[in-house]
Amino acid sequence: MTNFTIHTDAELIAKLKTNTGLDSKIFDTIYNRYAAKLNVFCTYKSKNIHEAEELFEETWLKFISAIKQGKQLDSILPYLYTIARNLAIDKYRNHISSKNITIEYRDIQDIDELMNPFNLQEKIENDEIIGIIKGVLATIDDAYSETFIMQWFGGMSQSQIAQELGIGLSAVKMRNHRVMKEIMKYVKPLFSNAD
Repeated sequence: MTNFTIHTDAELIAKLKTNTGLDSKIFDTIYNRYAAKLNVFCTYKSKNIHEAEELFEETWLKFISAIKQGKQLDSILPYLYTIARNLAIDKYRNHISSKNITIEYRDIQDIDELMNPFNLQEKIENDEIIGIIKGVLATIDDAYSETFIMQWFGGMSQSQIAQELGIGLSAVKMRNHRVMKEIMKYVKPLFSNAD
């Protein structure tokens, strides 16, 4: 029995393409490695749990399809994030285009801004980042999230936070660094070139 957990993403993809008899074990390894992170990402990209589940499943289906079509990858997680983000954008655009929009005269001035696809993309990416930050803050120790929120959303300096909480400045810096490091694990793949 082969242990695929020790293989890199590129090795797993190569084996997935060549060893048809081992496909399910290889895919299970990939799935187990990235399902939790992708699920968090999909949850914050969606309005409710049902949409998140649908996005999660569609992402895996597109991933499998791309691999079967010969997609070359060195890293799987950024590609999964790209697929999920693009699917979410497509759903958002379809949702917007399916609504009946009533435009009043005063709204005509803003029509160019509303219809600009770059503004839509930027809004969606900002919503993604906010969702990731909320997700990370919900899963970490309250002491860490408290100092991060006080600095980044409360506008307090690290010295003010240390004084307010009665802890050392180095503790505040360490807490905020750890939170930022955790956030960056999920945000960085959004901006890497996965295609």
